[in-house]
Amino acid sequence: DDDAYAITIARREDRKRESSGGFVLSNDLFRDASFREPELRGWLDTGTGAGPGRISFAFADMGAIDEYGDRLLDLVPNPRHPLILQIE
Repeated sequence: DDDAYAITIARREDRKRESSGGFVLSNDLFRDASFREPELRGWLDTGTGAGPGRISFAFADMGAIDEYGDRLLDLVPNPRHPLILQIE
C-alpha cells in the first residue's frame, strides 16, 4: 500500500537519528496502517524525542508571487508540532 513507503522510510530515519527523528509530512491519519500495526499509532501521535512522527500541513496564501505575477500558495507545516517550534 502507498502508506507503507513513506512510513517505512520515516521510521527507519527515526531509529537512525534518535535526537532529530524521522517524520512524515502528511494530512493522512494513516488509519489503515495503524489498524495493521497498532504500535504505529503511538509513533504517529507521540513519536520519539523530536515529537510526533506525522507533521500535518496546509497550503496558504502568504503573499508569494511567481515571476509572471501569479500568486503562489505556500506549504505551511503545523506550527504546533515540536520540530517546527524548535526550528522557528
